[in-house]
Amino acid sequence: MTICQIASKLNRAPSSICREINRNGGDASYRAHAADNNAWDKARRPKLCNLVKNRVLKDIVADKLA
Repeated sequence: MTICQIASKLNRAPSSICREINRNGGDASYRAHAADNNAWDKARRPKLCNLVKNRVLKDIVADKLA
């Protein structure tokens, strides 16, 4: 089954399906179960915000707000 066929069945853009496959191992090693686990791990909360993790970004934002 091609990416376009999968996208059509899921009512999604082919580019979305392609990104999903590439982000989770590519054509040769994509596994839906592993991809689902990765998605749940990435969505886990609470997360540190970017301003806490990146001091340079925090300083830039603070300067622009001042």
